[in-house]
Amino acid sequence: MTVTSNVVASDVVSSRRSVDSDCLISVEELHKHSSYSDAWIVIDNIVYDITHFWAEHPFGDTFRPVLGTDCTGAFHSAHANTSVTKQLHSVAFRETNNIRQVGRLHVQTTTCDRWHDRITYASFGADPFWSDLRAEVRKQIREKGLQTHYTAIEAVLLLLWHMAVHSTWIYITFFAREVTFAFKAGSAVFGGFYGIMSSASVAHAATHFGFSQHWILNKLALHFFDFTGKSWLEWQMMHQAHHDGPHSSLDAQTFGYKAIAVRLHQRIPYLARYAFQHIYCWFGMSLYHIAGMWNDSKFAFNHRDSNTEFLVHLAIKSILPACALWSAQQDGLVALALSAFYSVSFSLNAFLLLFNDHAHVYHVLSDAPDAMAYSGEGLSWAKVQVQTSGDWKPINLVERFVEWSYGYFNYHIEHHLFPHFQPSLYPEIAPAVALVCQKHGFTYTSSSLFERMQSFEHHLRTMGVEWPVE
Repeated sequence: MTVTSNVVASDVVSSRRSVDSDCLISVEELHKHSSYSDAWIVIDNIVYDITHFWAEHPFGDTFRPVLGTDCTGAFHSAHANTSVTKQLHSVAFRETNNIRQVGRLHVQTTTCDRWHDRITYASFGADPFWSDLRAEVRKQIREKGLQTHYTAIEAVLLLLWHMAVHSTWIYITFFAREVTFAFKAGSAVFGGFYGIMSSASVAHAATHFGFSQHWILNKLALHFFDFTGKSWLEWQMMHQAHHDGPHSSLDAQTFGYKAIAVRLHQRIPYLARYAFQHIYCWFGMSLYHIAGMWNDSKFAFNHRDSNTEFLVHLAIKSILPACALWSAQQDGLVALALSAFYSVSFSLNAFLLLFNDHAHVYHVLSDAPDAMAYSGEGLSWAKVQVQTSGDWKPINLVERFVEWSYGYFNYHIEHHLFPHFQPSLYPEIAPAVALVCQKHGFTYTSSSLFERMQSFEHHLRTMGVEWPVE
């Protein structure tokens, strides 16, 4: 059996028939196919040519950092609990989508957990920065007696707390009598805010396999996305793809601003209207929740692993609309107005807490057509995560409440380095991460929430003037 760099097409006659084991592709050959015009990836040691497929993928540009690499971990973490793995094994699916099997990779992946790794063909141990980070963080966890996941009791208490808060604002908003409209409106606005808080605190953690080690509790946590009007399955696929590359890559989350005519990256061609984007983006983002309700469920249906799972999604997602409809029978258009307050509050808080970021993260990486320019050999994956993320830390009691409710995901650097940790670990390990960054001469960005918002606002204004693409 010899290693070859030649392309040999697979003659597959059944959906499960394996690739010709004599067609072995070297890592060196794999690296050569790392651009969108010549794109190979590896999943479970099988080499696929996706040159004519990536543009049709819902999040096509997220392939950028993994082209020419073994992206087994990236694939499985983004497609857990979906039907995509089964589809990839189907000859008919591959032929319909112009995906070609090339051969097998002539190395075994070094990861011991296919759900948590990222660029997997090479060991992260070869990266001194990443090695130091892991060693220092492990030391902190051991010395402080910390756990990487919530215990069953902690997870149950968190779920019950969030359920109680949601039950309270729903009752006040839609069911309570003898309550003023202003009070109901305030309750609806709080509900939108807390919808983002609970989604981030428990559902977000569960999509990273970092909430609990009990699958039932994880499932309950995931469905907080559905309850707020979104889809946990859609979020998992989009957000994992966002994590698999650098944080400021043109992924589904950041590049998605183009849908509301906002220019975040030099890659987006300049138009005159962008001069006013720092004003109208607020209106566009206020529609984020309502605009995605149908598409999120459509996405969940198309990628469902089972019909039962999709029906559960619909049932949980219908709770809030059902409450609003019941209230409409009593209060008419008032219930519609309260629902609108909730939706807009959810959207704007998502914008403030999830999407805006420090301006520098959008300028760190060049828009290189060759993915190996920032995902290949010699580049520290951990350094890229640090460079393209930033933390905000509370400076008053209100921000401390937001931080706790938010699940400590304001420690974004730590989250991108260790996404499968329970989020309450992030403030504990942040000093260790900052220390290692200082040791290696890397910038560790940390500011207040208001400073981060100012930075993003400045970036919107900057990108609103014509900025040449180099």
